[in-house]
Amino acid sequence: MEQRTQRDLAIINLVSDYEEMISNGEKLFLTEKSFSEIIDYYQDENQINRALKVADIAIDQFSYRAEFYIRKAKLLSRINRPKECLSVLDIAEKIAPAELEIKLLRIKIFAYSGHVLEADHILSNLKHYITGVDMAELLICESYIHEVNQDFNEMYEVLKQAILIDPKNEEALDRFWFSIEFSKNYYGAIDFLNKIIDDQPYSYLAWYNLGEAYSCVGEYAKAIHSLEYAFIINPEYQNAYYECAELCMQIKKFSKALDIYKDATSLFGIDEDVLLNIADCHKEIGNLSAAKYNLYKALKYDPYNDEVYFKLGLCYVEEKNWNNAVKTFHKAIAIQ
Repeated sequence: MEQRTQRDLAIINLVSDYEEMISNGEKLFLTEKSFSEIIDYYQDENQINRALKVADIAIDQFSYRAEFYIRKAKLLSRINRPKECLSVLDIAEKIAPAELEIKLLRIKIFAYSGHVLEADHILSNLKHYITGVDMAELLICESYIHEVNQDFNEMYEVLKQAILIDPKNEEALDRFWFSIEFSKNYYGAIDFLNKIIDDQPYSYLAWYNLGEAYSCVGEYAKAIHSLEYAFIINPEYQNAYYECAELCMQIKKFSKALDIYKDATSLFGIDEDVLLNIADCHKEIGNLSAAKYNLYKALKYDPYNDEVYFKLGLCYVEEKNWNNAVKTFHKAIAIQ
């Protein structure tokens, strides 16, 4: 934990120094690693335009390297600018014509921009010579084509193959749940994911997908167990906390849900929706003061939320505080 804190502080200091130099109009001369770390930071913070600016500066300094062109293309694809993305990839390919990542990114961009034939053409050519873990990356690209074609069964099958080749591939595992959900192949996924977990017991995404699949077939206890493993293995995986807590609420394990929300909010902060769920838990276990406290906190985020006033009214009803109940119900009605 101490090493990670030091690393995070070092990156924050690096970004701070970079921003100061930019604001002062200074000429930047950073290492490739420093540029990459700053791009990563802005990308993680969802500040894509700032990340693009860094990529442009890095390209200006390292114009002979394909790496930063690829980074820029990925950022452009993230904000749905496919034409610019493909233009940048053209330059990258002139610098590094054999770079597989450029071709794989082209497939994804072509697929998502509706040029499925072009994507399929590149895919077919690559299949003749791709082997090993690179095949997993190619199968992930194929899953984009199947997604666009809405062939979710095929998407499911190619992602299964990709995971079998590279069980640690996070993109394959992340996309796998999407294919499970749309193909409705919950039972098949449960069997498959249990086998993957036998081989890779610390795969938080495999546990997460397993939890979601169990939830969809009504196996809520197993779902909660699996989702807990997901956030125990990766304490920063926010989705697992909230999915697990909501499942606990569904099966009326309100105290357990509160414990999970407490852990999650200490890591990720709090928002209006989470406050409403926390309030519901407190109300269900009879802690009306805490329920009202969290509902009034929620009003600070949105003072015109009719649902909050309605839930406050229900709390006052439980307390037989009829005047306040009527007032809050009237406020809810006035809003909606």
